[in-house]
Amino acid sequence: MATEFEPNYLNLKVLYEWGMQREFIEVCEYTLLAEGSIVRSIQRVEQTMKSIQRALNQVGNSTLIEKVKIGGDIIRRGIAFAQSLYLESNNQLI
Repeated sequence: MATEFEPNYLNLKVLYEWGMQREFIEVCEYTLLAEGSIVRSIQRVEQTMKSIQRALNQVGNSTLIEKVKIGGDIIRRGIAFAQSLYLESNNQLI
């Protein structure tokens, strides 16, 4: 059984469903991973897309830069990118 740090290509379904604008609770049904691991996976993919975008910027491929940017915008939403689930903007507990 793969740990959360080993690649598990079966969890691509989770990322795909998140990209298809499914709710987080629906996405959780596709895997046995804990919710925190799912959020970290989504964030890692978004960070990887930013790295790819920087590399494409160096190469000068504006078409692919725009496609990667759109992909990043699609997954950068909701609970996976909330600043905190427990703190308000003034750092008081909810």
